[in-house]
Amino acid sequence: MSSLDGWGSPPPQGEPRQVLSPVPPFARRLEEKEKESSGALDLVGSSPAPVWATETPRPAKSLMQGAKDMLDLDDFSGAVELLEKAIDREPDNIEVRQLLEQAQAELEGHLRVKLGGGSRIPAVRMSGDEVIWLNLDHRAGFILSLIDGNTSLDDLKSICGLPNLDLLRILVQLLDEKVIHFK
Repeated sequence: MSSLDGWGSPPPQGEPRQVLSPVPPFARRLEEKEKESSGALDLVGSSPAPVWATETPRPAKSLMQGAKDMLDLDDFSGAVELLEKAIDREPDNIEVRQLLEQAQAELEGHLRVKLGGGSRIPAVRMSGDEVIWLNLDHRAGFILSLIDGNTSLDDLKSICGLPNLDLLRILVQLLDEKVIHFK
């Protein structure tokens, strides 16, 4: 084999050329497993698409189980995210809705503890020039524009029009990034 491992010059006389397979090794193993287990499909003459080539959405049941596992680990934010995906797949599933409400309540409680009472007054600790360079989304920028050093958390909740959980998430993010502090 050449010093370039077959990429630059042809191999010396008598040495076979290395051919790279277009199918990755893990995919070949999956295809072999499918051939072994196909059975009845061979009689019909059609073969399904390889497992690695098709992506099936996770059913709400598996998303719920993942969310329950996250709740057991006190990862309320991750649980809410999974349950919101489950609701998208099965909007009429009452069990998913109940679990989502529970996870949202737990997350909201943890965020409230981090922020303190509703009568606390946040203030911006950065100058306007520093705020410009932050990578804030439009909602965080809007909330930041409402923080004037005189408006309490409860008043912000009444003014902003965002769902309470979204407001709390944004305020905790701003607090964690040291953009705001409390008087």
